[in-house]
Amino acid sequence: MFTRRAIMKTTLAAGTAAVFAPAGFGHAAAGLSWKHFPAGENGFFRAPRC
Repeated sequence: MFTRRAIMKTTLAAGTAAVFAPAGFGHAAAGLSWKHFPAGENGFFRAPRC
């Protein structure tokens, strides 16, 4: 069981790490992009619109 002191130390450590982390560290999905899949009467088409 965690004590209040252990929880506070963990919270402060996580907050400090988040503040001082490099800017690109949290953007793992930066290379992804959205694709548009048009829908018709029977559902979505398989090929994306370019």
